[in-house]
Amino acid sequence: MVRQHDKTVTWFGQPITTCRGTLAELRAGVPSFERTPFGPEGSQNEFLHTIVRKPIGEDKRFIPVATVSPQYDLVQHHEVFKWLAEGLKGVLPNC
Repeated sequence: MVRQHDKTVTWFGQPITTCRGTLAELRAGVPSFERTPFGPEGSQNEFLHTIVRKPIGEDKRFIPVATVSPQYDLVQHHEVFKWLAEGLKGVLPNC
């Protein structure tokens, strides 16, 4: 997979990174996430959870990316990528 940093295009003020490669190569670079309690241990908010990006590649950090309600369904990006790849195979047999 080829990663390219583009400092001219930003998202919330941060430069974006674009990737090119096969579907399998791109899927390997998709992060996983987990749900954790919101707030310090012992005084967590029962009405909120935190979604955290798990470490990927050389980046060993757990990074909070959202706060959500307990009713929020966490669907992994890998699953969505898999569904999209299967759909593409239906219309692009060589994909």
